[in-house]
Amino acid sequence: MKQRPNKSKAGRKPERKAPPGKTVAGEPAAPLSAGRKWLFRFVAASLPFIVLLLVEIAFRITPGLNEDRDPYVNISPVSIFSRTMTGGQEYYNITHPQVIGGGGVHILVKKPANTIRIFCLGSSACAGWPHPPTETFSAYLQQALETAYPGKKVEVINAAAHGFAAYRTRRVLDEVLQMEPDAVIVWEGNNEFLEDRNYDPPSAGIVSLARHLRTFQWLRSVFSRQNKMSGKDLKDVAQFFWKRTRQQSLRLREDPVQFAQVQEHFRISIEHMVSQSQRYQVPIVLCTVPVNLRDWLPTVSYNRLSGKPLQQWQKLYNQARRCLIEGKYNDGIQVMNQAIAMENEHAESYFWLGRLLEADGQKAAAWKAFSKARDLDYNPFRAISSFNESIRVLAGENQHHGVYLLDLDHIFAGASRYAAPGFDLFLDYVHPTKPANLLVAQNAFNLITRDGVLKDKPAVDQFTYHDVPAEPNGKPYREETDLNVQKSGLTTATEAHQYETVILKTEAFLQEQTGYHLTGPDDPGLKRYDPESAEKYRVFWNYLDVQRRVIMGLPAGETELQEAKRRVDDYYEKWYPLGRY
Repeated sequence: MKQRPNKSKAGRKPERKAPPGKTVAGEPAAPLSAGRKWLFRFVAASLPFIVLLLVEIAFRITPGLNEDRDPYVNISPVSIFSRTMTGGQEYYNITHPQVIGGGGVHILVKKPANTIRIFCLGSSACAGWPHPPTETFSAYLQQALETAYPGKKVEVINAAAHGFAAYRTRRVLDEVLQMEPDAVIVWEGNNEFLEDRNYDPPSAGIVSLARHLRTFQWLRSVFSRQNKMSGKDLKDVAQFFWKRTRQQSLRLREDPVQFAQVQEHFRISIEHMVSQSQRYQVPIVLCTVPVNLRDWLPTVSYNRLSGKPLQQWQKLYNQARRCLIEGKYNDGIQVMNQAIAMENEHAESYFWLGRLLEADGQKAAAWKAFSKARDLDYNPFRAISSFNESIRVLAGENQHHGVYLLDLDHIFAGASRYAAPGFDLFLDYVHPTKPANLLVAQNAFNLITRDGVLKDKPAVDQFTYHDVPAEPNGKPYREETDLNVQKSGLTTATEAHQYETVILKTEAFLQEQTGYHLTGPDDPGLKRYDPESAEKYRVFWNYLDVQRRVIMGLPAGETELQEAKRRVDDYYEKWYPLGRY
């Protein structure tokens, strides 16, 4: 007997099964587990960061895009070298207009065997300005190294540039690291306030981190116009010198936020030089920056007092300076400290306190006062102490990793005849004398030959030097008779309102040249000078004379002092209408 089909099974369509992770139309989807939901959210949230990471990796490994750009200034490419073919060989030549001694640089692109190649980077102090090329620390260093390594060809290339700040010098270092250097010497810090720019307030967290990303740096270099600077020409230099001549405060110094960022920018620039040198396995010598502390007055001294408190402060200030003249040093120290208690940001107060402390035999305290005066200058043109501290810290943190410290600030302090370096070691505010350049060369030589900066051992580890005869008389060079050096010193002193220095240098220069000694503003010997120099001498001499009489309580009214100051202002308006550079 046939069995009838079971319609309940035979008439039913086969059951459809959805692929894994899918649903059948018309049927509710199975809910995602909590774990899968969190995984989906994590992937969605991480995707932008993954893309950014991949882009950042691409920037870091792609030639031309992997440059560690400055997070604060956007400088077009800086190249101080060009290449030329001579006699079938390719040479590097320095062509940048700001490089002071670049005209004589001519070195092979393919470094010959048995060659020691050292670059010196920085600004005019490093370049040895205003001395001729044979009378710089780098020339002395090359001479000594040639004696120490008789079987080697020695190249000490001074690529320091007039007016360069550390953020420009870092670009020069990036270039010279491609040129097979055996070591690099960096002496930088006097021009960090030279070019006007604007810093954003300090950033924290992710914004601060973004500044170190190559992606962010590239986008900023392409689209941001802030702090856009030319790689070939300095920006607003004439304006800076005009402000110094007019004794005006610089925004980068008087604004606490901007001032802090200048210091951080300097640190980052030096840090970049350290890391890049380590990347190329090139030893780097970091120099602290010595400056004229004892004999160079601050350009701008800030004083917030007014009215009766200002009059009380002025009385104390003049009394302290009178004590210095009269030899009452201890009394003067106490009085000047009272003035400083009323206004502790006034730079020149610390300068004269330093003179009082030095005269009283308190050398260590005097050095601190002179240094404080330098740091409080509201129109700074000397490296501030925090720059040197940044250099010392970075050198200390990397001392076993190809980084060496040449503490010139400490070396100059120890070599000075006074409580702090002055005109015994400097021509002006930062540029060393010939003996000081020799001091730098000797200490650099000792560091290089005795601390293992170079791989090769020297045959001689004692610094040797002999004078190069100066043309045309064939006698050894003397900066006292170098007209360019002496005129440069007078110009920088005039720009910075160093009235007493101008008087003394004018008298010393005339006596060196002619044997004639000036005795004052009415001396007929002033006719030997050009009109500008003669007028300057008379105007500055008169102003100092009136000021001294006011300090000493001698007959000299406020009207006479104002008239003397007006004559000084008229002189600058006539001869320095835009400053000089």
